[in-house]
Amino acid sequence: MAEDKKMTIIEHLEELRRRLIYSAVAVFSIALLAYFFRTQLLEILARPLAQGPFLPRSQIPPLIEALRRFLEAEGAGYFTQEQIEALLIVLKRLLYMQSGLIFIHPTEAFFAYLKLSFFTGLLFGAPFVLYQLWRYIVPALYAHERRYFRSAVAFGTLLFFTGVAFAFFVVLPLGIGFLIRMGGPELQAVFTVGNYISFAMILLIAFGLVFELPIVIYVLVKLGVVTRAFLKAKRKHVLVLTFVLAAIITPTVDPFTQTVTAVPLLLLYELSIFLARFAERRPGLVEERGGVKP
Repeated sequence: MAEDKKMTIIEHLEELRRRLIYSAVAVFSIALLAYFFRTQLLEILARPLAQGPFLPRSQIPPLIEALRRFLEAEGAGYFTQEQIEALLIVLKRLLYMQSGLIFIHPTEAFFAYLKLSFFTGLLFGAPFVLYQLWRYIVPALYAHERRYFRSAVAFGTLLFFTGVAFAFFVVLPLGIGFLIRMGGPELQAVFTVGNYISFAMILLIAFGLVFELPIVIYVLVKLGVVTRAFLKAKRKHVLVLTFVLAAIITPTVDPFTQTVTAVPLLLLYELSIFLARFAERRPGLVEERGGVKP
């Protein structure tokens, strides 16, 4: 064992409480900092909307100005200046509504920014939470097991943010476009800020967790919990379970988003099988557990 002194149940609970407090403080601190940059964060999070059928906000002011000059030059005999201004105001409001987010309740914007800050703290605080988890379980690990978990924390952080990036740049724009097209010409897509933040952030965090699969399986194989042969034999079961899991972790019930979630899961599982060949214990290898062979 890493430590000669064994902890009691009370000491284990106290240590767990301490790690949870550290994690909560880290997440809350990042969330507090994120609140001061809430408008910039929301602008970044809403960028996938501009990649769909929406008109980018940067194009709205010059478009309104061009329409103003056109109406003043060509519509002088049809519209008064007051009518032109009123028409442009309404049109500008509609264009901004179609190019971004709205709120339909007086307090929705305030609580949406709080939600955005909390999710940001959870997203960027995940590596620290993972580190605290590792610190909690490390006293119960053997020396060789500690090395595996230390590497798992480092690569797990990299994979987590790779999953977040994949969701943000690929899945979210495709999913938004698909869901809007599902409405058809009869239904007009207008997203409230609170609903969009929940949809986008849950999707990002879900994909970040999904991309942890190779690390989890690698560590389990290293510890001898599962084998590469076992993983290969369960491919058919994983195929079914993957789509079930995709249906659970995706915020929507449309088949497109679930399929886009399931395919990376299957690829990650295949990557896990490939990595397992390097993690599997070799016959005759003497372990550090007192020199006992596996």
